[in-house]
Amino acid sequence: MSFRSVRVTAATALLVAVAYYVGANFGFFLRIPPSTPSVLWPPNTILTATLLLTPPRRWWIYLLAALPAHLAAELGMEWPASLVLALFITNCSEALIAAAGVRWFSDAPGRFDTLRRVTVFIVAAGLVAPFLSSFVDAAAVAAVQDEPYWLVWRVRFFSNVLTELMLGPAIILAVTAGPAWLRSASRGRRLEAALLAVALVIVGAWVFGVLIDRPVNIPGASVVVFLLPLILLMTVRFGPGGASLALLSTSLIAIWASAHGRGPFAVLPPAEGVQALQILLTMLIVPILCLAAVIVELHQATRALGERLEALRASEVLKSAILASLSSSVAVLDRGGRIIDVNAVWTRDGGEFAGPTSARIRVGDNYLDVWREAARRATPHADEAVAGIAAVLGGARLGFAIDYSAHAGAAERWFAMSVVPLDRPESGAVISCTEVTERRRAELDAQRSRQELAHFTRVSTMGELTASLAHELNQPLAAILTNARAALRFLDAAPPDPGELRAILSDIVDDDKRAGEVIQRLRDLLRKGEPQRVLLDLNVLVKDVVRLLSSDAIIRNVSVTLDLAAEPVHVHGDRIQLQQVMLNLLLNAMEATAERSGPERSVVVRTEITTMLETVHLAVEDTGVGLGPGVSELVFEPFYTTKPAGMGMGLAIVRSIVEAHGGVVWAMQNPTAGATFHVAMPVRYMPT
Repeated sequence: MSFRSVRVTAATALLVAVAYYVGANFGFFLRIPPSTPSVLWPPNTILTATLLLTPPRRWWIYLLAALPAHLAAELGMEWPASLVLALFITNCSEALIAAAGVRWFSDAPGRFDTLRRVTVFIVAAGLVAPFLSSFVDAAAVAAVQDEPYWLVWRVRFFSNVLTELMLGPAIILAVTAGPAWLRSASRGRRLEAALLAVALVIVGAWVFGVLIDRPVNIPGASVVVFLLPLILLMTVRFGPGGASLALLSTSLIAIWASAHGRGPFAVLPPAEGVQALQILLTMLIVPILCLAAVIVELHQATRALGERLEALRASEVLKSAILASLSSSVAVLDRGGRIIDVNAVWTRDGGEFAGPTSARIRVGDNYLDVWREAARRATPHADEAVAGIAAVLGGARLGFAIDYSAHAGAAERWFAMSVVPLDRPESGAVISCTEVTERRRAELDAQRSRQELAHFTRVSTMGELTASLAHELNQPLAAILTNARAALRFLDAAPPDPGELRAILSDIVDDDKRAGEVIQRLRDLLRKGEPQRVLLDLNVLVKDVVRLLSSDAIIRNVSVTLDLAAEPVHVHGDRIQLQQVMLNLLLNAMEATAERSGPERSVVVRTEITTMLETVHLAVEDTGVGLGPGVSELVFEPFYTTKPAGMGMGLAIVRSIVEAHGGVVWAMQNPTAGATFHVAMPVRYMPT
């Protein structure tokens, strides 16, 4: 873990402890003696939100950080230490059950923008976690305080259900979406939100008797009539964030008023009035959160529909361009794949080749049957073409494109096929085939040139690492020599000790393997050949490159730290090319860090899987001299370099390799010192 990660974790732990302490004292303020459970208990919800917003590997840190705050808050209540510790265990158990349940069943635990995600949070965090943890909590209180078991269970259950549903979304949305909304919202939106919040507070204070001394003559359930319009307005205008804040403010006002004997529920006995208020607020919160999620889903569906319509308009433009083109062979198919219009007779042996059959293709022929026949003859890309054309005709795809090769006589020729739907996918499609042999040859020549340049760069890099590689090899070779001399001395002894000789020979074998691994890594990096795409674990590649550069890092007095994902991070690519990407990024980071004076000279390599985007993220962070203004984009341009003796091709090759693997690479200046280079590529999962 890097120093920056340690600071962030420590700051978060301190914030959790402070929030837990404040929440506990707030809960005690709302406790109705002689009952031990509180009307509202925020600490459990604070822990739940923390666990949902942080990686599971750091949960134990934040749970331990809450322990001193728990002891400081509850030992002041003059409760037995055994009860205090038991209550802390039940608090943590509720948070763990809630966080584990939400993470297990929700694809995005920190979001409330779909009905499924909100439902998972309500069930797992709002119902199941308080239900299960309340049994142990009530047992501890009943055993130590001699209070009625089921009364304690009921008070604690309703209290924690209300707190999880009321406070949990508000905390999570304030952390995840609040800063972005404050930065991007216009002045008018902020003013609207402020006015609605003030209006809701005023109406809530009046309804629950906070503004006046005498009780308000409003039936308990009727308070919803006065508050619901403002809550719905905030929900419609500001989504889940507005809904959660509206419900939070309403609930706090209502609970404070009830605890002080005010509002519509003041006429009931304290325990009954509190329970009635808890049930009313819970029944109000659940549908409002679901409504907010449905509204967001509706907006997303509307936006997706607009994008689809724009794509359809673009396809109409493309279709018109294809039909107007005289350099391509164009055919129009109906829904079943039958040709209903064609601008040329397609043949395999003539100059207008555009199909995979030697027979002429005319109006009335079924184009899918032609490609199926080619698939039976094992023509390259025939199966892919059949699937793509059928998907467009069936409405499953908006378009399809493929490059395929065929032999006209002795020469291989390449063709580009484009399939675009008509006005509606169910009406058919337009197919355009254009010969791209010359373009294909140019692309292959450019690819070979890039591979030659990448190989030259690897060889050049190995030349720069001569000193570190010599040091890397010298250690096992020197150990082998020392052990061999020791073995000779043992052989001269009378009689020789077989145990000592066996241990020496074992050390020699281990050192030989170490040297062999270094040489094998060098051979792999210097190998020249065609790229071979296989399934790779990015974590293993990172460790191999870092191990290769370990001596160079020592020579430069730079520490390299790995913060890798706990699970394997699989990508589909060429091992040598991806190793070259990491080699270039690490060497650049170490060189930049070595140029900086000061004690903090470190490089951190991180990997993680972004599940929502289905991508693998690699980050190389250094504490070096950083990037100047406007340099973040220029560093990837060919022949641009900030080094006096640099060629300016290392990062250009990195970008070409990453883009060839379907990924992106970018650089960012760090807030404090140095820069971070990021690589994102599509994730690949192991077959099950």
